[in-house]
Amino acid sequence: MKSIAIKIWLGFMGFLAITMAGLALCLITWLEPAYEKWFISTTQITIAQEFSDMQVDVVTAATRLENLYRGQILIVSKDQGILYRSDMLPNAQTIMHTLESIPWYEQQNGMQKVLNPRTNITYDLIWQNIGLNHRGTYAFVVVPEQSLSETTRFMLRQFVLIALILIPVGGILALFIARLFSKPIRHIQKVSSKLAEGKLETRAVLKSSDEIGLLSNSINDLASKLQKVEVLRRELFDNMSHDLQTPLSIIQGYAEILQDVSGADETLRGEHTNVILSETAYMKKLVNDMRDYAYLQSEMNKPQYKSFDFSALAESICPIYALTAEKNGVSYHYSIEPNLSIFFDEERMSRVLHNILQNAFNYVNQGGSVSVCMARSEGNRLEIENTVSNSLSAEELEHLFERYYRKQNGSNTGTGLGLAIVKSILDSGGFTYGIINKSKNSVCFYLNF
Repeated sequence: MKSIAIKIWLGFMGFLAITMAGLALCLITWLEPAYEKWFISTTQITIAQEFSDMQVDVVTAATRLENLYRGQILIVSKDQGILYRSDMLPNAQTIMHTLESIPWYEQQNGMQKVLNPRTNITYDLIWQNIGLNHRGTYAFVVVPEQSLSETTRFMLRQFVLIALILIPVGGILALFIARLFSKPIRHIQKVSSKLAEGKLETRAVLKSSDEIGLLSNSINDLASKLQKVEVLRRELFDNMSHDLQTPLSIIQGYAEILQDVSGADETLRGEHTNVILSETAYMKKLVNDMRDYAYLQSEMNKPQYKSFDFSALAESICPIYALTAEKNGVSYHYSIEPNLSIFFDEERMSRVLHNILQNAFNYVNQGGSVSVCMARSEGNRLEIENTVSNSLSAEELEHLFERYYRKQNGSNTGTGLGLAIVKSILDSGGFTYGIINKSKNSVCFYLNF
C-alpha cells in the first residue's frame, strides 16, 4: 500500500508533467506566429512614437531609424519615391518590385511577406506612416523571417532548459512538502494503533490549528473518554467483587443452615429465610446503585434539560416516606412552597430527592425527626434536615459524598453509593449543594436552585 506522502508526491509530479507538456505544446504551435505578430506590432508602435513629437527632415528620420534597425531601413514617399535606403538593405531589388505591386500608401501601417526567389528566403516588410515634411511618407523595416524563427527557437530552448531544472527541483520540493504534510497523519495513525492495543494513556501531540490539529484533538478527547470508561469498568468490577462478597457469603451460610439445621423448625426457617431475602434485596439495590453510578460517571448520556415544577415533584415524593417514618418511630414533616420551578433533568432530580431522604432516614437517631423545607429564601432553596446523636466531624463532612463511605454509627442498610450518585447528578447541573451541621444534634442537606 502506497503511503500518503508518495501519493501526494506522485500527484504533484503528474500535475507538473501535464502542465509542462501543455506549455510545450502551446509554445510549439503558438509561439512563432504570436511572436511574429507581437514583433510587427511593436515595430510599428516604436516607429510611430519616434516621430510623434515633431516634424523632422529625411536625414534626421534616417538617423533615428538606423539607430533602431541598422541596415534594414527604407523611407519612401508616395509622391517622390524612395527618399532613403540603407546601404546594407537585404533583398533590395525584390523589395522594390514588391513596393510597386502593392498599395502600401492606402494604410497607416501594414506588413507584407516578400520571398526572394533566388535564395528562397522570406522577409517581413513592415511599414508605418511617419509624416515628415511630406505627407504620405512611410518608413519600411525589412526583417528576415529566419531571424524571427531563430528567436522563437531560442525561447523554446530556454523553456526546455528551465523545465529540466524545474522538474527535479519541483520533485524534491514536492517530496519535502508531502513528508511534511503526512508526518502528523502518521503520528495520529501511530496513536490510534496504540489506543487500539489498549494503551489508553497515549495522546497525540500536535500544535497545529488546522483540520489535522482538530482531528488530533478529537482523538485525544476520544482517548480520554475511553480511559475514563476503562477506569469505571475496572472500578465496577472491583466494587462488585468486593461488595457482593459479604451478602453472598451470608446468603450461602444461611442457605446451608436452612438446609442442615432449621429445615424442620418453622420459626428458625422463617428467620433464616428473612435474612436471605434481606441480603438478596440489599444485593439488588447495590447492583442497581453501582449501575446507576457508572451510568452517571460515564458522561455518555447528558441530562435532558427542561423547566419543570420542582415543588410538584417534591410534593409527590415526600409522602412516600411517611410510612418509613412511622415504622421507625421518627417524627416526619415537610413544607413545600408551591410553584418553584427548576431547569434540569426531572428524572435525575427525582433520584436526588429519593437518595437524600433515604440517607436521612438511615442516619436519623432513635425517636428523632426528619424535616423537608422548600422555599424562596434569597433564591430557591431545598433543605432536608434530620436529627442525629452527635454532629458530624470535619473529616466526616469532607468524605460524605465519596463512594462507599458510611458513617460509622449509621444504619447498615445503605450501599454507600447514594450520596455519590447525588454528587454526580448535581455536579452535572452545576448546582450549589452540601451537608452541614445545623446544630449539635442535627445535620442538614441543602440545595440552591
